[in-house]
Amino acid sequence: MEAIALFDFEPEREDELKFRKGAHLIVLMDNVEKNWSKASLCQKVGLVPKNFIRFKVIPGCLRFTTREQAIKLLSEHPLNHSYLIRGSQKGENTFSISVKHDKEIRHFKILTDDENKFFILDKKFPSINELIEHHKVYSLNRTEKIVLANPLPMIVKSRLRFGGPDQSELSFEKEVQIEVTDYVDKNWWFGTYEHKTGVFPVPYIVPVDFPLYTPPALTATSSK
Repeated sequence: MEAIALFDFEPEREDELKFRKGAHLIVLMDNVEKNWSKASLCQKVGLVPKNFIRFKVIPGCLRFTTREQAIKLLSEHPLNHSYLIRGSQKGENTFSISVKHDKEIRHFKILTDDENKFFILDKKFPSINELIEHHKVYSLNRTEKIVLANPLPMIVKSRLRFGGPDQSELSFEKEVQIEVTDYVDKNWWFGTYEHKTGVFPVPYIVPVDFPLYTPPALTATSSK
């Protein structure tokens, strides 16, 4: 998911990430340490204090989905121009878009420059969300019209009741449906239920939308 910096932050340790108010960060992992997340900015990666940033979900972002899994998910989806955003397997802070175009699944790498601007063709954007909105109208490809329309939701069903004591956690009852909006790490996902959003433990859910697709994180034990 993305985050917007609410304040300037000056690191006190080597593993912390410097940023200025208004910067757009990519959150790679939530709750690495208590009240700290792991994020990237300008091709640098480090820890950031959670009270210095505001989270912003990227629709259709399933970061730990592989290229092969993306092809399967989109091939089974009925709507043309459906898409998802996945983390590149070649680097933890790089992303690609997989989109269904007619009967084919096409893939486009999201590039970044030295100023942390995101682009696929020539036009650059301060955030992935703005890049996505642009390519809902303008093509991802120079030679044919390939646009984005429907972010791919993943619907899961709760196996158990979960009452998160932390405000960042999503509480739900047993056997309800939750829409996954991002993968925080292998043990915790980010989702929406009854107009509320938050993180929840993966072992508490099973997939609904795509019964043949089983994310590897489902076998993990919860440890935040």
